[in-house]
Amino acid sequence: MQLKIITDKENPLLERRKIEFRIIHKGAATPAKKDVAELLAAKLNANLDLMFLKHFNSKFGENISEGTCLIYKNKKNMESIESIKLLSSKKRIGEKSETQDSEKK
Repeated sequence: MQLKIITDKENPLLERRKIEFRIIHKGAATPAKKDVAELLAAKLNANLDLMFLKHFNSKFGENISEGTCLIYKNKKNMESIESIKLLSSKKRIGEKSETQDSEKK
């Protein structure tokens, strides 16, 4: 699995980075979001608890996936900017939210 960063934009007003990336996964299925997040965190030296995968899609008939990831500088800004729905959704990579834990029961 190869990771290529297409754009890496710093947004000082929102105190976050917006990363657009492409993953080439020849001869393999589309990678899981958690695997993608761990790969991005390792390459960008980021904290998983402050990351969101906004978009992650595979191209039909190709072994290429593209996506957008937001990396916040701190938890306070992340919680004030992102919606409650997004904070509790499965797009959140790091910590499990309370709704995810209750859905499993």
